[in-house]
Amino acid sequence: MSETVNHGSTTEGPSASRVLSPDISEHFTALRNLWREGTLYDTTLVVKGKHHRVHKVILAAASLLLQDKLQKQSSGDESINILEVPDEFQEVIDIALEFLYTGTLGECECFETLQHFSDYFKIQHLSELLLKICRDEDHSPRVVSMTTSSGYRRDMLRKWDKFRQRGLLCDVVLRADSFRFACHRFLLAAFSDYFRAMFTSRMKESKEEEVVLHGICASGLKIMLAYAYSGFLSLDGNIEEIVDTACHLQIQPVITAYTQYAERELDTDNCVKSYQISCFFNFEKLKLAAEEFILSHLLEVSDDDIARLSHSDLESFLTNDGVNIGSELVLFKKLCRWCRHDEEGRKDSFTDLLKLVRLPLIDEKSLLNVVAKEELVMTDRKCKQIVSEALRYHCDAHRQPLIQTPQTRLRTCNMRLRLISVDLKESVKIQCINLHSDSHDRMHLLTCKPRLLRHPAVAVMSDFLYLVGGQSAADGQCSQCAFRYDPRFKTWLQLPSMKTQRAKFFLGICGSKLYAIGGIVKKTRLKKNRILTKSVECYDPEENQWSYKSPCFKEMYGLSGATCRNKLYVIGGRSGDCCHGTLQRYTPSTDSWEELSPMRPVSRYNHSTVTINERLYVIGGKYFSSTNFLIDHLGISCYDPSRDQWEFVSRIPPLSIIRNSRATNLGSDIYIIRQRRCQGSGSQFLQTFDVNQKEWKTKVLPHNFPSGALCILRCNND
Repeated sequence: MSETVNHGSTTEGPSASRVLSPDISEHFTALRNLWREGTLYDTTLVVKGKHHRVHKVILAAASLLLQDKLQKQSSGDESINILEVPDEFQEVIDIALEFLYTGTLGECECFETLQHFSDYFKIQHLSELLLKICRDEDHSPRVVSMTTSSGYRRDMLRKWDKFRQRGLLCDVVLRADSFRFACHRFLLAAFSDYFRAMFTSRMKESKEEEVVLHGICASGLKIMLAYAYSGFLSLDGNIEEIVDTACHLQIQPVITAYTQYAERELDTDNCVKSYQISCFFNFEKLKLAAEEFILSHLLEVSDDDIARLSHSDLESFLTNDGVNIGSELVLFKKLCRWCRHDEEGRKDSFTDLLKLVRLPLIDEKSLLNVVAKEELVMTDRKCKQIVSEALRYHCDAHRQPLIQTPQTRLRTCNMRLRLISVDLKESVKIQCINLHSDSHDRMHLLTCKPRLLRHPAVAVMSDFLYLVGGQSAADGQCSQCAFRYDPRFKTWLQLPSMKTQRAKFFLGICGSKLYAIGGIVKKTRLKKNRILTKSVECYDPEENQWSYKSPCFKEMYGLSGATCRNKLYVIGGRSGDCCHGTLQRYTPSTDSWEELSPMRPVSRYNHSTVTINERLYVIGGKYFSSTNFLIDHLGISCYDPSRDQWEFVSRIPPLSIIRNSRATNLGSDIYIIRQRRCQGSGSQFLQTFDVNQKEWKTKVLPHNFPSGALCILRCNND
C-alpha cells in the first residue's frame, strides 16, 4: 500500500544549520519561458476576444480574487478553462502577466489602468509596488520603468507550498518507493529538466495522473520537492541520496548550491566523503578542492575515513608529490592501518602501495626496527624486497648523490627551498632563510659546521651540501678535510680527505664529480708570499676517493667558476698583489685545459659565477685600483661560450658602504647577499636580479645573517 506523505511546512525559512538557499531566479526564468511557449497551460484569459494561455497555480497564488474562484472550482469539481477579463485591461494584460510569472514589472505607459487591474484582481504585491512608485515619484507617473518586487518570488513559493500541502490545484502524483507526493506539473517542469522533458513530450507519463519514479528514493525526492516549493535546500539527511536525486532530476541550482557549500565547508571530517561524492558524480571543481584538502591534511584525517578510500584513491594521493605527511614513517603506519581494515582484501594492494612510500627517506634505524618488523612486510616476499632496497640506499651513503630517484627526494609539501649562507670566518653556524617566504626577516639555523674552518669551499650536488678544505681557526693552516651534509636527515658524513690541503679555492661540480681547483696551500705572515697551487683534484662519489687531474694554467686563490655544457669554466683569481682576468675551460672527458677570452671589464677575485641559459654570469668581486687599493666591483658581466665573448649586463644598485658580496642563482634569478657597515653596525640585504626581465629587487635581512658562501638547498619543512 502506498503512503501519502505529510509534507510539513517548508516555507518559513531555514531552521537547521545545513540549509541552503540556492538562487531561485532560474526557477522563475523557467516559469516565464514555459508560459511564453504556451506549455502545460490549463486555463485561458480572454480580453476583448484575445486569448492568453496561463496556469491556474500562478493565478491562484498571485490574485486573491482568482484564488477564491479557483478554490471553489476545485472543491466543486468544476472546470474553469476560460476566464473573462474586462476589456479595459487590454492595454496592460501582457505587462501584468509578465509580473505574475517573474515578479518584474516592465515599462508601462498606462499606470492608472495597471493600478485599476491590480485592485480589481486583488494582486497585493503589484499594488504595493505601484504604491511605492507613486511615493518615489511624488505623483502617479505617466511611464513606469522596469521594477522588481523584492518579496514577490518568495511569497509565491510560500503559497505554492500551501497549495501542495492542501492538495489544491495539484494535477499529478509522484510515487517513489511506497510514498506518494501530490504536485503541480507546471512547477515541476520549471525547476527540473527531467520533469520538463517528461511532461512536455509524448511520453506516456505526460498524460498519467500518477507517475512512478524508478531509481529515485522517497527521502531524496521529498527534499527536492521541498526545495522546489520553498527555495530552501536541507542537507540534513543522506547526502548521497540528495545529490543522486538532484542529478537524476537534473536540478542544476541544487547541484551548484551543494558543490559550492561542500567546497566551502571542507574539513578533516567530511573531506573524504566529499571527494568520493565528487568522483562518483563527476563534480570536477569539488573533486579538485577535496583532493587538494586531503593532500594538505592527510595526517589529520581519521583512520576510519582513510579506510574508506579505495586502492586507486590512495594510489592517486601517494603518487602526488604534494601530499603533506610530515614523515614517510607516519605515512607507512597509516598505510598499514588502511590495510588492516580489510587485510584479506587489501593485502595485494598493500604491496603495490608500499612502493609509493618513500622508504629511503626513513632513517636506517626506523627501517630496521619498525618497517622491517611490521607483520604485513615480514609475511610478504615482495614487501621485504622493497624494504631491502631502501636499506641498501643507506648502506651506500657516499653513492647517494648518484642514485637519487623520486623515491629519495622530499615531497614538495614537506620541502622548503632555503638560501644557505656558510660563514667563511669564525662562526661554526650555517644559517638560512626560506627563499619563497613572504618575509625574509626570520633566520633559521640549518646546522653547524662539523669542524671550525675558515674559508671552506662550498658546493651543492643532488641536494647535498659539500664543505671542503679551508683554514684552521686556531693556527690558520690549510685543511684537506671534506664533509657532506644531508638536509633530509640533518646529518654530516665525513668524506676522504683531499690529497692537497687548500683554502680559498674553487669547488666545482661537473658530471656528478667534485673538482677542487687552485687556492692557498700554506699561509704566511705576508699575504703576497702565501704559497698557492694550480693543482686540480677530483672527488668521485662512485669510488669515494680523490684523484689528481691536469693542473690549471696559473697558481691563484679567490677564483670562481661554473659548469656549462659539461665543461668547467674557471674565472679570475688573485696571486700576490695582482688580480687576474683569466678564463680557463676544463674538459673532464679529455682532462685538458684551454684559455679563452679574458674577463671584462676588469680583472677581479672573490667574485661569484653562475650559469643561466648556457651563459656564465660573473657577479661582484674585488679589484685593484690604479693606486693599488682594493675596490668592490658593483657589476654583473656575462660570458657567452658559443661566441667566446663578454658583455656588461647590469650595475648592482649601490647600498652605501658595501662589504662581502656573495651570489647564487635559482633559474633566471640571481641572489646576492650584501652587507652594509656604518659606524660599527651592519645591515644585511638580499638583492635579486632577474636576468630575463633585467629587474632588481631589494629586501632587508636579519642584521646578523652571515655574509658567506651562498647556495640554495631543498630542506625539510620544519
